Formats: sequence, C-alpha cells, structure tokens
Amino acid sequence: MKNGDTSYKNENSKKISNYLTSIPKNADVASSNNLGAQLSHRRNIYTVPHGLEFASFIALYNEKDAILDKIDITKYDTIISDDEVNFYLFKKKFALTCLNCNP
Repeated sequence: MKNGDTSYKNENSKKISNYLTSIPKNADVASSNNLGAQLSHRRNIYTVPHGLEFASFIALYNEKDAILDKIDITKYDTIISDDEVNFYLFKKKFALTCLNCNP
C-alpha cells in the first residue's frame, strides 16, 4: 500500500457496511467496539465480550482469536467469514420446540 493510499481502507469499509446490512434492523447485536458507530442506532447493542452468549447476531471486525474462540458454535451459525477483511458475522440458532412431543 502506498503512503497515503486509502483505497484499501475504503474498500474494506464498503464491504463491512454491506455485510452489516444483512442484520435485521430490530435484532440485538454483540459487536466489536470499532463497529459501534455503524450499529449505534440499534436498541440493543453490546460490546464484546458482553452479549456473546445471548445476542441474536455477533459482528466482529479486527478481533483477536481469543474473542472468536469464545463463540459457542453449537449456538451460532457462521453467516459471513471474510478472513481478508477480518470480518465475521454469526447468527444465533433458534431451537424449534414441540409442545406435543415426548421428551
């Protein structure tokens, strides 16, 4: 990257903004602090590690592996995994329950 070249950063910003549009507007989100400005209009937003166990969506950008390792993959599906940009989006799995089924 050349000195003063912001095209790489701008391209990443566009990708991330596009990725974030896949989160429903009324969904609660746990996110990296550096995504807070883009998600601040939401009613329920948590800065990781808060919300990792109960948020409907988890959006991570430039997080350390230690945060990624805290995500319970039995409870979340990976929606976006972009290693080039270092952006990850997870959606909580919702278990279907049957009221008439025997346990």
